[in-house]
This record gives sequence, C-alpha cells and structure tokens, in this order.
Amino acid sequence: MKIFFGMINLKIVLIVALAFILGWKLGQTETGQPLSNPDVDFKLFWDTWNLLSRDFLERETLDKDKLFYGAISGMVSAAGDPYTFFLPPEVQKASKEELGGSFEGVGIQLGFDKEKKLVVIAPLSGMPAEKAGVKAGDWIVKIDTKDTAAMTLPEAVKLIRGEKGTKVELVIAREEEEDTRTFSLTRDTILVKSVELQYKKTKSGKQVAVIKLSRFSDRTRPEWNEAVGDILLKGPAGLVLDVRNNPGGYLDGAVFVVSEFLDGGDVVLQKDGKEREQAFKVNRKGQLLNIPLIVLINKGSASASEIVAGALQDRGRAKLVGEKSFGKGTIQEAEELDQGAGVHITVAKWLTPNGRWVNETEGLEPDVIIEMDKEDETKDLQLEKALEMLE
Repeated sequence: MKIFFGMINLKIVLIVALAFILGWKLGQTETGQPLSNPDVDFKLFWDTWNLLSRDFLERETLDKDKLFYGAISGMVSAAGDPYTFFLPPEVQKASKEELGGSFEGVGIQLGFDKEKKLVVIAPLSGMPAEKAGVKAGDWIVKIDTKDTAAMTLPEAVKLIRGEKGTKVELVIAREEEEDTRTFSLTRDTILVKSVELQYKKTKSGKQVAVIKLSRFSDRTRPEWNEAVGDILLKGPAGLVLDVRNNPGGYLDGAVFVVSEFLDGGDVVLQKDGKEREQAFKVNRKGQLLNIPLIVLINKGSASASEIVAGALQDRGRAKLVGEKSFGKGTIQEAEELDQGAGVHITVAKWLTPNGRWVNETEGLEPDVIIEMDKEDETKDLQLEKALEMLE
C-alpha cells in the first residue's frame, strides 16, 4: 500500500463491496463483515446485468470484464470526489509504471480544477507535451474526438497513454485565450528523473545549487541523496529548491525531503473525516539545516510539492518565489486489489504546520510573486529572482 496524501486501511470495505457485485450474500462473506449495513438490494444490479446480457441488440460485443469494472468504477465515482477512483488492471499497471519512473505517453500529469474540469497539472520537462507547448493549467476539452466533460481520471489517462510512435490529439483551452488550441502529440517513452542538480552563479559570483524536484516517486530518495552528497562536497553559498510543475506523489517522500532542512518539529498535519488530527514530523537528521534556501513554486506545484513548500514557509526556513500553487489539499490511499486492479480513495485532508488548508486558500501564496515572461519563455524570471535573493 502506498499513501498519496493516509492511515485508514480500506481493504475490508473494498473487498466486501466487490463481493456484493459478484453476487455473494449481503452480510457474512468469505472476507468478513461489511463495516456497516448499506441497506442496498443487489438484486437490482443482477436484474440489470441479466436484461442487458439477454436483450442487448449486439450481445456478442458485450465484454463482461468491461461491464464488471465499469460497475465498480461507477460505484466509486459516485462518491463525487475526482481523486477517488477505481483503476482497472490495465490502468493500475500504467499508474505503477509512472510512479516507477518509466511509461509510454506524452508526459503530462492530469488533475481536476475547482470546477472539476480536466486540466494539465504539470507537463514533464523535455517530454512531447512540453515540447509542443502544453502548459500547466491548460484545460483539456477533448482527447481525440472524445469530450472530457464527464470523463474520469483513469479514463483520460488510458486515452492519452499508448504505444510509442502513435499519435493522440488534445484540444486545449486557456484562461486568457478565446479560441481553443489543438495539439497533435506523438507518444514516446517517458523516463522521469525525480531529481536534477545544477549550479548557477549569482551576479556577484556566488555559487548556488539548484535542485529541480519533478515528483515524489520510487526513485526520489536515492536521487535526492546523490544530489545532497554533491552539494555537501562542493559547498555552495545557497540553494534553490525548484518544485514548479511538480504534481506530487508519495507523502513519505515529501516528509523525507523536508526533513533535510528542518531540525525537528512538524512537517504536515493530517485530519481525517472525524476531525482527528495527526502530525507527521521530521523523521531524520538533515544535512542541509543551515544553507540559505529559496523555494520556487507555480500553478503546477500540487499536493506533495505543496506540503514541502508549505512546511518550509510556515517554519520560516525558506521564502517562496513564483506564482500561487495548484491547491490540492487532500490525501489519497492507494490500495491494490485482486485481478491486478487498484483503487485510490481520499481518506483525509492535509494542513501546513500552521494549520492552513490549501483547498480553502486555493493554493500557497508566494512570499515574492514573480510571473514568467510570456513574451520570452527562454527567460526564467523566477529563478533569476531567487538567485538575486541569495546574493
């Protein structure tokens, strides 16, 4: 089990719910009792299944697996939370591959905005979508010919992913533009490096380390440790932590990174549905406790990256520079199910150490607001400002 922003074990609930759909009796099952009696008559489900199987015009085209997974997906999506969803085996495999750091697609992280529109949280650096000009915050109106209005996240991912060399067309709308744009993208192998390190010079000649943290995945910890080792060896005068267009990932990865910079104390607070609060604290001895630090954020910084930025801001360890972040303040627990399927369920909200919830504030507000130059995107005004502040 992996936690994406969780402590509640939902295996029993989910297995029992699936047992109902498979036709086992309500109440006692081979897997145990449901947590509560939902007072649902599953005869209606089977009556519908049987009628469809018997009367549908093209019965031979019916795929029982699709019907089965579709029923489960509908049950989960009826919760009304875009980040709570069921993943059929094929989509679950793709999800695990992405967090493992390698998959085939166009290199975008998807999510939903406050109006539940399907949007690009972040394009991955150097990948087909970014190269074509897709930006964080773009609203995906259509994928090929399919409208995204009622589309779930797994459905969108499945349509966009595909074999290397094949094409997918995205129709995109932008807030500041009247007309939509159409991007024809060629899928490629997406290799996602979590951590990249480079060094920059300030105007006065000081050396500054710049860590680009693109996501919190299975590869983050070893890549982070390698970067920190190099920084300790070279001893730069300051550090810029760049979490722009970082869509998030594993909660423990966020706690690990923050622990590099803080000497004890809270990193993030978790509050469940019963308003019970739990604090996740610094969990190791950091090696970069005193180096001057600036954190870069933008509207593509979401979830785990907001945990990092919010903790360092609240604790007075770093200034935030850039644009307001995305504002995803919920925690998902990822469970693996039978048949290679999976489910992500929102189990809690997370708060910064000072108790801020980014869903309410619609993101983290930078200490210094700097917008990128829309006329010349080769200029990184946000990084330039960070280097200036580290003079």
